[in-house]
Amino acid sequence: MWRTEFAAACCTVGAMLLCSGAAKLAVPRHTQRALTELLPALAPAARLAVRALAVIEVATAVGLALPILRRYSLAGVLALGLGFAGAGVLAAVRGARVTCGCFGRDAGRPLGVRTVATGLGFSAVAATGLLADVGASGIDAVAGLILVSGLVVPFTAWLHRDLVKDLIRPREAPADAPGASS
Repeated sequence: MWRTEFAAACCTVGAMLLCSGAAKLAVPRHTQRALTELLPALAPAARLAVRALAVIEVATAVGLALPILRRYSLAGVLALGLGFAGAGVLAAVRGARVTCGCFGRDAGRPLGVRTVATGLGFSAVAATGLLADVGASGIDAVAGLILVSGLVVPFTAWLHRDLVKDLIRPREAPADAPGASS
């Protein structure tokens, strides 16, 4: 029974990493500002560091869904989780004010306690998988891809709910727009 829960947790982590990495690849500037605030010495290389982190997140997420790469990806999730937790602690201690930009958005909260909790959650999932030696078993590749895909869509819709609202409820045209009634 625990394998089902582990599979769901693994796919949830994969979906979050996939969304986060893709967002950082598309819009790195928000995370770049947060990284520069957190570690000013990295400012010259912050954009490259954010792009590298994004690629690692996406590769790790994809690897979680592929049985042959799962063990390596779990090690990656453990490293990412501990890194996120460490960044959250450092940001909380330093009183970070810049939003993290983790999902390509300038809205939200700065790195801090939530980042620590997320990082520790990722680390717990990874440690469980590594200690239980699920490796190439535990999650069928097709089921994993379907579950990750099924989680990515609603998670992305929730992250960008302001855009979704605009799609569902179109904005009214300004009064001075061509074709607007007087």
